[in-house]
Amino acid sequence: MKKIILLYLLFSACIAYIFAQTSKEKLFDLTINIEKFEQLTGKLYIAVYNKKEDFRKEDKIYKYQILPIHETKKTIIFKNLPKGIYAISTYHDVNENGKLDTNFWGIPKEPYGFSNNPRIFMGPPSFVESHIVLAADQQIHIVLK
Repeated sequence: MKKIILLYLLFSACIAYIFAQTSKEKLFDLTINIEKFEQLTGKLYIAVYNKKEDFRKEDKIYKYQILPIHETKKTIIFKNLPKGIYAISTYHDVNENGKLDTNFWGIPKEPYGFSNNPRIFMGPPSFVESHIVLAADQQIHIVLK
């Protein structure tokens, strides 16, 4: 009986140790500085994606914020993100209709931007062009187009 109790205690200690190690995963802060607000009205929509296949899909956003615009620059902090690969997309909803307005060809009429400030040519950038690797607290800059 003593051996069974000892084995049970040993097993419980191992499980507790494994749980403690996995729950100690370090989390990081991502600070995003966004520049070039030409109009001081409307709202900023900013989305963080953590999967390539989800990038730019509204129903697959990992984290997001919606903030009012009152100055030409804005700083947003996403706290406690696990280590990983992320891509950020953002737009300035100047007329506050809750969407990014586009013209007949689908070209945005309101300011927008992506992490890494990729060159935009013949369509929006990919996750690969926009991704960042978060392995420590990090600060990035996005310039609206």
